Amino acid sequence: MLLNEDEMSLDEVCKILSISLATGHNWVKLNKITPLRNSGKSAIFSRKLIIQLSEDIQNSSTKVLKSRRNKKKVKGKKIYTDYLNGSENNKAINDLIECLPSDIDDRHLCILLANTVLQFDKQLSDNKNEDTSNLIKDFISGSYNTKIPECLIFDLINSCKDCLKVISEIEDALNVPFIYSSEDDVLGFVYMSIQNLGSKKAAGAYYTPAKTVNHLIEILGKSTNLTNKSCYDPCCGSGNFLLCYANTTNNPYNIYGQDNDRLAVALVRINFALKYDITDTTFLYEHFSVGDSLQSSQKRKYDIILGNPPWGYEFTQEDLCVLNKIYDTATGTGTESYDLFVEKALCDLPAGGMLAFVLPEAIFNVKTHKKVRELMIEKGTFNFVSYIGNVFPDVQCPAVVLGVKKGKTKTDIQVYCNKQHYTVSGKRDFCPENINLRTSDKAQQCLDKITDPRGKMYLKDNAVFALGIVTGNNKEMVLDTCEAGCEIVLKGSDIRKYKWDAGGKYIMFAPEQFQQVAPAEIYRAPEKLLYRFICESPVFAYDNKQTLSLNSCNILIPQIDGLPIKYILAILNSRVVDFFCNQTFNSIKLLRSHIEKIPVPVPSNDIICQIVDYVDKILSDKTQISHIYEEIDCIVMDIYNLSADEKALIFLSCDERNEFLS
Repeated sequence: MLLNEDEMSLDEVCKILSISLATGHNWVKLNKITPLRNSGKSAIFSRKLIIQLSEDIQNSSTKVLKSRRNKKKVKGKKIYTDYLNGSENNKAINDLIECLPSDIDDRHLCILLANTVLQFDKQLSDNKNEDTSNLIKDFISGSYNTKIPECLIFDLINSCKDCLKVISEIEDALNVPFIYSSEDDVLGFVYMSIQNLGSKKAAGAYYTPAKTVNHLIEILGKSTNLTNKSCYDPCCGSGNFLLCYANTTNNPYNIYGQDNDRLAVALVRINFALKYDITDTTFLYEHFSVGDSLQSSQKRKYDIILGNPPWGYEFTQEDLCVLNKIYDTATGTGTESYDLFVEKALCDLPAGGMLAFVLPEAIFNVKTHKKVRELMIEKGTFNFVSYIGNVFPDVQCPAVVLGVKKGKTKTDIQVYCNKQHYTVSGKRDFCPENINLRTSDKAQQCLDKITDPRGKMYLKDNAVFALGIVTGNNKEMVLDTCEAGCEIVLKGSDIRKYKWDAGGKYIMFAPEQFQQVAPAEIYRAPEKLLYRFICESPVFAYDNKQTLSLNSCNILIPQIDGLPIKYILAILNSRVVDFFCNQTFNSIKLLRSHIEKIPVPVPSNDIICQIVDYVDKILSDKTQISHIYEEIDCIVMDIYNLSADEKALIFLSCDERNEFLS
């Protein structure tokens, strides 16, 4: 497809607006972006109009931003108060930001960083009590001599033309004093606090709070003797992980780092020069280098590779062409940066070497990361994992601290989860489909019995799944009163186990007006199951009234020969399935892929009929149904052939979760 310079494809539009291709297609459908023309099946857009829209989004002057949380376009200054162990510099960064003009750029940033370095240099000198404000002007004029090599400071400001003019534009900010701490990366704190938040996220770079850094080093130290162990961070930033590691070993000479951010690497060199009074610039430049860790070969082997690799880095097409030839985990446009860093570390480590990374929990179970799971199982053994949850402010992505040892010598795995510490046997086998370390050995034995395929069926390829209605505008289309032509529409919160309770919402069924809708015959099926998409437990209700539902309430029509829909309803609502889903997926979203993996036992016809009779009683009974639910649960546990101890384990696991009974 040939485009002139004033035109762009939808793929280019999505990159400029920082939205997914799927969202781009929806925006076209909703007329939020309008093509100039179509070329075959491809839409062509005006470059000028899209760039203007991008600017409007950044300035919050368009409804597009208000209707969508576009995190990559968030502007402003973010203060990373939990990046440091101490809080003495939090006020200083607030004061500095208050003094800054709104149009600062990289030149101002470099001058601010250099001035902070000079403040620390002076605090560590014999003249520590002297005024440390605005030292950069004296340094440039040659009237201030530093304790650390001057070339390290010039690495920061060499790209800044007309330094004195830049200094005059931010003179008040240069008078704000910061306090040096050998335990903290204060320079990195200043650097990230005054950078544009959006650009950091677009590059996949999230700062790592001090608590998380300390936690990784602490667990690593418990699992291996760090004495004289060489350590390398392939995406070291300004060095917070390396500084923490150095605090533990008190030996900077076995520590190495690399990053493609020139300023960040300049800061990590200065951090180590200040902390250990290092004046050997050859050492600093050799140990902390600027480069692309994914595309460069390491000159030596490191005992430990650690850090927080970028999540969701946006590679160029040129990068992807190269990476696809190097890495098994590179899959074209869907390539995930942290998968590549895990694969690279597993290749670079010697036998017995340790990988210790902060990673999204999704690496354990999301389909797109299956290849990296295969590599971890093939090349190493799990040593420790800590489930640390949402540790990054404003980012809803549960994280883990993961330790993988290179080689096949199996040892017990240390697991930290929900404030508990337990050991998982190193003899446990792991499947690349889903690596589940949240389960204790006892819980895993119970899961193995539940998932024993003998006498089990699955809903995969034996059911119809459908999404509830996506209106595209609930405010206008979903009504609080039943007007002419309208009918009841259910939300996820209306669904209880076995039965639904109408929540007083109504809709006119007009499929052509909806953003996304299933075929009408699915909504109008004689029998179907409705389930909550978001919930802490699986919650399914029976419907034979052809009731409509919104997309928080999805649809399942089982089609397993010999198993009535009401029997399957009882299985899906049981504590056994609750335990299975919670232990296996640990997700508040109930996905189709989860439901398809639920093992559905096939008992005798007498037991099936007994359960269906109980379900009919629940559906017809207007009183409390909990006693019938308990009867069904006891039968279901027996069908799965669970022991008394296994039943007790399941009851204990499900005890604190809402039963969602009518």
